[in-house]
Amino acid sequence: MKEIIESIKPLLKTYGFYKNKLNWIFEDENIVKILNIQKSSFGKQIYLNIGIIIKSLEPEVFPVINKCHIQIRLDNLIKGDILDFENNIKIEDRATFIKNLLSSNPYNFFTLNGTLNNIRNFIKESKTEIIFLKAKEYLGIDNI
Repeated sequence: MKEIIESIKPLLKTYGFYKNKLNWIFEDENIVKILNIQKSSFGKQIYLNIGIIIKSLEPEVFPVINKCHIQIRLDNLIKGDILDFENNIKIEDRATFIKNLLSSNPYNFFTLNGTLNNIRNFIKESKTEIIFLKAKEYLGIDNI
């Protein structure tokens, strides 16, 4: 896992993210964005999660993935078992794959700013399934 974190560190720093444990966090005046690397409780797998906290809804929340109003697991962008450490894929290949995935700026997450229209477009494009009710109400969306 350390190799993966080291491989993505320069990229995430260029987007203005800072590291806190297994979370990478970016904050501006409107939103907090989080990239989270989650270890599975059931095996040697990891998950890549991204999330957004809308500050006007939670101005004082500590930035962790489960507090995000909008949450996405990036696994649907990944084919195969690259995040399953129970197989014998080389760690260098895993790190390169994950770095390339994040370099592609999935759903424009890393360049997203916190305007309401941009957040709505992010939700539509990513087909987000986890959206807190108060975020839906705030954004004026029902079913996207």
